[in-house]
Amino acid sequence: MARSSDQPRGSWGHGKRTPGRRILRAEALEPRLVLSAAAAWQHLVPAALAFKSSSTVTLSPVADAYVSAASAQTNYGTASDLLVQNASRSFTSASAKTYLKFDLSGISGTITKAVLQLTPLSTSKVGAPISIGVHLLADSGDGWVEGSGGTDSDATGAITWSNAPSGYGKQLRVSGASLKASKSISINVTSLVNQKFNSNQIAGFELDATSWSGRQQWVDFASRENATVAFQPVLVVTTSGSTNSAPTLAQQPAASDLTTTTVRLSVLGASASGEQKLAYTWSVVSPAGATAPTFSSNGGNSSKNTTVTFSQAGTYVFTATIADPTAGLSVRSSSVTVTVDQSLTTIRVTPSNVTLSIGTTQLFAAQGLDQFGQSISGSLAGLTWSVSGGGTIDSAGKYTPPSTATVDTITAQATSATGSTVTGKATVTVTANTLGLKDSQLASVVQSLDADGSIGWADMLAIFRSQYTVTKGVVTADDLSDLKTILKDAATLNIAGYVQVLADDVINGNTANAHYQGKTLGNLAVGSTATQLDQLVSKWFLGADRPDTGGYTYSTVTGSLYTSSGPSHNDEYQGYLGDCYLIASLGAIADSSQAAVDNMVIDNGVDSVTGVHAWTVRFYVNGTADYVTVDDKLPTDGYGNLVFQGCDSSVSNPQGLWLALVEKAYAQWNETGNEGRDGKNSYSSIEGGWMADVDAQVLGRSATSYGMISSSDLVAGVTKNMAVTIATVTSYKRDGSLSYGLYGNHAYTVIGYNSTTQTFTLYNPWGCCQPTKSLTWAELKTVCDGFVVADTSGTKSAAAAGVAGAMVRPVVAALPAAQVAAEIDPANSTTTADSTARTGIQDSTQLAATAVDAVLTGRATSVRSDSSASAAGLDLAIDLSSFLARSRPSRTPGQLATLAADEFFQTI
Repeated sequence: MARSSDQPRGSWGHGKRTPGRRILRAEALEPRLVLSAAAAWQHLVPAALAFKSSSTVTLSPVADAYVSAASAQTNYGTASDLLVQNASRSFTSASAKTYLKFDLSGISGTITKAVLQLTPLSTSKVGAPISIGVHLLADSGDGWVEGSGGTDSDATGAITWSNAPSGYGKQLRVSGASLKASKSISINVTSLVNQKFNSNQIAGFELDATSWSGRQQWVDFASRENATVAFQPVLVVTTSGSTNSAPTLAQQPAASDLTTTTVRLSVLGASASGEQKLAYTWSVVSPAGATAPTFSSNGGNSSKNTTVTFSQAGTYVFTATIADPTAGLSVRSSSVTVTVDQSLTTIRVTPSNVTLSIGTTQLFAAQGLDQFGQSISGSLAGLTWSVSGGGTIDSAGKYTPPSTATVDTITAQATSATGSTVTGKATVTVTANTLGLKDSQLASVVQSLDADGSIGWADMLAIFRSQYTVTKGVVTADDLSDLKTILKDAATLNIAGYVQVLADDVINGNTANAHYQGKTLGNLAVGSTATQLDQLVSKWFLGADRPDTGGYTYSTVTGSLYTSSGPSHNDEYQGYLGDCYLIASLGAIADSSQAAVDNMVIDNGVDSVTGVHAWTVRFYVNGTADYVTVDDKLPTDGYGNLVFQGCDSSVSNPQGLWLALVEKAYAQWNETGNEGRDGKNSYSSIEGGWMADVDAQVLGRSATSYGMISSSDLVAGVTKNMAVTIATVTSYKRDGSLSYGLYGNHAYTVIGYNSTTQTFTLYNPWGCCQPTKSLTWAELKTVCDGFVVADTSGTKSAAAAGVAGAMVRPVVAALPAAQVAAEIDPANSTTTADSTARTGIQDSTQLAATAVDAVLTGRATSVRSDSSASAAGLDLAIDLSSFLARSRPSRTPGQLATLAADEFFQTI
């Protein structure tokens, strides 16, 4: 009959039958265990059942199926026919192959002949006769499964065109001229079977088809599901030599003695050698992710009766292999399925142990656990709550303590499926408000957060965000009093030192609180709104009050704080901001002591509410620590690249974040007035400065400034691994350059000294435009007018700082009218004349550096001389904004700096 390649399978051919199943139940047990065994098990062990005394054995396939390229992921393992079809040029998706699997484990002796018998149901009659090819499958190809599921341990799923194995070795072909409907054909496959007798004692075959006419040809055979038994495929095997017979199954597998965690399995074989010589080995297919169950006995004769112990609920499939060592043969049994249901055994109450203040409440939850300690989904049947003690608890598990201190026991009770009662308990300790807070609910929040013995950054954020911190939308006198009390009890609560300072900025005020994101804010006071409190908290704990960028946009950055080699001068890339003194100093400190940098930056992690990654940075004011917090956003240009430190790096892959974050923190910290600058929260406010100031503010001790008088101090600083920076003189060239590739009025990091050549190596914080050579002391004196040496040893971690009684707030000393940019160490033995000379050097250097850095780094600013400065002859009113805007898109930072310098020196 004609057949269409896209005709749905099942709409033609013979009917199919479904094997019956036998269900065993243990109704009185909890949980219910379902046991099942396939009734049509003769297909699994045909060798043992069909073995005769003669040397010829007829085997039925343990599995047969066909696959179709037209439906590459459809399984036809239970169809009543087996399709073999070739793919011609016009029907490239019409290929179909048939797969057969025979169990030869019961065959003894040498196979002298193997004949595959198939019965066509119908065949095509178009063009040249079809040619049937038979291939043997390799061992690795025998794991395929006929239909859905299966218990073969090698199986990866039911066979389809997409996962069908390939035949190997030589093939046999049978002409289609002899193919007729209902007429059996015999294919001698002896050479294939003898070619490679599979180690797993399975003979698997692949049948395909070709047609020399180039036209589509097909034939379909009866399958083992075909209703006509005579049409079903068989393999007839003839043997010689040994006549040992394989063991047989006297009793199929069964399960009994069910409990919640165990089941007893039994099976029985028979053999001419005697049953006592048989060995029984059980195998199991467990649910995905479950630990395999254990057997009380496995692999011996006594294993015909074994007890299985489970570790997880689910459905398990067991199969027994019965081996006769005397005959060297074995037989595989049918499977038995055991379903282990969850049984409510334990109730877990959470939290299990909690301390509450009087006037607070606590919601408890109950979770059911099964006999294996695994969670049971769904609600617990008949769950009830009770409490022993002075408190009360409602049906939802909400507990309310009494008005006096007590210890209560909470009990959750439910009923299992068998009717037994299961309980779980928790303990509540009710305490009086020992903090002296006026709001007992706020006291409970604080005590709960302090349960681990300390209050950290995230804990303090949670306290500020508590609904009990602000009453009726405004900060009342009691609210403010409670916040001040919490801070006063910092030692009792073990509040981290830097968290105290940040909280003090919120609660007791700070000069920087005057503004928030460019708008008026003010210190916290009675009557302050909840919004004002939230903004103060965001300012100090989340770094949300970012410095003004002069028009650049903030973008979120990702990446690690340091590169793999840790912080160093190699991270310096100054960008479009005149703060060479800051970048050079930080690079020098990092080279001298990576720990000094690591100790000043605290990684708070990501805030669970806002998703902001926050870092707190420590600076010192006259030796006293102060702190400011920055978030994970940095200024970028229109291309999404950083514009200040880390210039031109992508926000998604910067070269270490630490320098850019500290630079941002330094600009932000200026608003506190602790830097001695203009007190503005802006990047432009930190342009121009002296390196010793930065050293003292980062390290907490004074650094020493030197004039270019003696090389010994510079040599000692570098060789003793101090943090050393140096400042250049003013350049009057049009490009702002000096000799040896240096630039005027600029700070450099001193990164090395060669005692053999007596030369010093300098590093430009721009990250480019480096000096052309290492310089001798004589050469340095011609281009530099001062250097700074700082001792970086002995710094302490800001995050690890403990609580030391009353918190010490930094105090800024009044600045003299003629304040210089450098901080001279009074202990340093220098002459008065030398100190005066250094003052003039630092004064003029700071002023000139402010101007030249601003121009050479591309900042469009106007810089004028300070009337109090000793070098008050310069008037640097320069506005390069339009010039730089025209030049920047097509220029590199170095080219832009040169252009800006040319324009600057033409102006003056």
